[in-house]
Amino acid sequence: MARRIKNLEAAWAYLDLGWSPIALCSPNHEGCSDRHKNQCSKPGKAPYWSWKQYQKTPATAQQLESWWAQLPGANVGVAMGPVSKLVAIDIDQPEAGNKLLAQLSRGVLPATAAFTTPRGGYRLLYHVPGEEYPDTQSFRDDQGREVLRILSRGSQTVMPPSMNADGTYTWKPDADLANTPLADAPQWLRRLKKVDHGAVHPAEKAVRRGARYLQKCPPAISGQAGHDTAIAVASKLVKGFAIDSDMAFQLLKQHWNPRCEPPWTDVELRHKIEQALKCSTQPLGAMLNGNGHQQHPPETKSALSVSLDRVQPKKVEWLWQGRLPLGKLVILEGDPGQGKSALTLDLAARVSRGGKMPDDSEGRQGDVLLCCAEDDNEDTIVHRLNAVEARLDRIHSVNEVSTSKLTRGLCLPIDVDVLEALINKTKALLVIFDPLMAFLDGTIDTHGDAPVRQALTPLKHLAQRTGAVLLCVRHHNKSGGTKAIYRGGGSIAFTAAARSVLMTGVNPDNPNERVLAPVKCNLSLTPPSLLYCLESEGDIVRVRWLGPTDHTADRLLASADVPENGTRKTASNELNAVRLLATIGKPMPLADIQQRLGIPYATAKATMNRLKRLKFVQPVEHGVYSLIPPP
Repeated sequence: MARRIKNLEAAWAYLDLGWSPIALCSPNHEGCSDRHKNQCSKPGKAPYWSWKQYQKTPATAQQLESWWAQLPGANVGVAMGPVSKLVAIDIDQPEAGNKLLAQLSRGVLPATAAFTTPRGGYRLLYHVPGEEYPDTQSFRDDQGREVLRILSRGSQTVMPPSMNADGTYTWKPDADLANTPLADAPQWLRRLKKVDHGAVHPAEKAVRRGARYLQKCPPAISGQAGHDTAIAVASKLVKGFAIDSDMAFQLLKQHWNPRCEPPWTDVELRHKIEQALKCSTQPLGAMLNGNGHQQHPPETKSALSVSLDRVQPKKVEWLWQGRLPLGKLVILEGDPGQGKSALTLDLAARVSRGGKMPDDSEGRQGDVLLCCAEDDNEDTIVHRLNAVEARLDRIHSVNEVSTSKLTRGLCLPIDVDVLEALINKTKALLVIFDPLMAFLDGTIDTHGDAPVRQALTPLKHLAQRTGAVLLCVRHHNKSGGTKAIYRGGGSIAFTAAARSVLMTGVNPDNPNERVLAPVKCNLSLTPPSLLYCLESEGDIVRVRWLGPTDHTADRLLASADVPENGTRKTASNELNAVRLLATIGKPMPLADIQQRLGIPYATAKATMNRLKRLKFVQPVEHGVYSLIPPP
């Protein structure tokens, strides 16, 4: 009875974990039917009832209780594969099995929950995060003895606290399920397919050849096309030798990276491997020449064309008529301090609640993805969104990507696939990158025409496939000039790739107001410019729209380039700020100081920081300043 309770409770616990537990026959066939006894050669290890349906759908808690009521001595097992999202590595002979496992894993074997078997072996359990599962298979040594098994689709494993005639299945003290989370199955394990296994798996031969190849490869030297060299070497491993990315990382780190000048960091090496997987055109397995991998025929290519009479025309759809076309790339640019971030959050709020757009045109309701690199969610973004009555449940902050190995920052265009999955999941209509440069791969030359076009093409295709607006914020360059189309930071290719480019600037007639002006609009007539101002409640800035204006983007730049009584000196800003605080006679929020002085927000913040260091002002609370009384 005690064993029945323990095994049934274990089955319930496994069911709670999302696994598919099954009842196995009792260790000595006690209570089993004569038919089962005559057919079963593995007491305590074989399913007692048909378990085909439980390879697709787990049993209920009531079904589990019914099984153990009918067969109190039943052991407990768990179905492997997609139904439980599990795979297991079964080592029956630790000495030979550990050696083979080391060959297969090349050191990539994450710590995970494990249990011992009665005859001195052990099993490792791994969670499978996606849809890629290895084949269920056995590995044998030169004498034909089974030393290792991979348990996946169509298989099950006996689980603790089951027992048989040799002893009990027991969780390892340093890897018990209660204190050790299941690790994700490494790529080499998920991609392990069934072959006629000998003492050495064909993948190991590829690894050995890849290691020898690396020893002959030239190192990457900084200033001598080191990035290109690293990509080329990584491509040979993951494409030419068909080695998985985890194994490729270990090989590069051990056999090639120490010779590089300077050596790459672990994060940089993984980044090179990801780029090689996405960008390399080398056929998979091209370097193997018949070593157990499929050989690819010579690459052929031809131009793809379509007769335009077969193209079904469609209308351009708009999130904001004339300014934000759906399924397109849009740029919002301007100098710092013009309220670009506050403006994008205002637009995000309108989309989240389906409200009218700033010109009173009809809007559309949908989710929004925010990729903001410069403002924090807690102290800035959420406050600003609440101030403009956003639906926070429809706005999602996205700054990082989690892999099986680490969590890192979002990187474009490498992470387009991850972003596309999230857009499709949330049905987002608007994706904001603020600023875009913070999320672009650091190896991209943002001042080169070809590199920028290559980087933005995946983003353009992402917008087309999902139908979302990709709104990219960028700063103006410092070169000056009155032609707005040339003032965006980086290459002109950014402007060329976008279907709509908008600009923010100071209203020449009123320095306390701003203007949102179109720079480029390929898909409609040019919309009118719009006036807005920045308002504050304490330290929370929001946008208030003031209606149309005749000011164009070029006129804003021409006005900004005309000095006002010569150059506005830093000392003049400081003196004016001190006079303002003395005149008001009470503490003032930074946003109010900025508006009253008619200077950019960033300039006002720098001015108050200088005055604070000089002991002229003091912050009485976050973002609110007062004069320090004279001694």
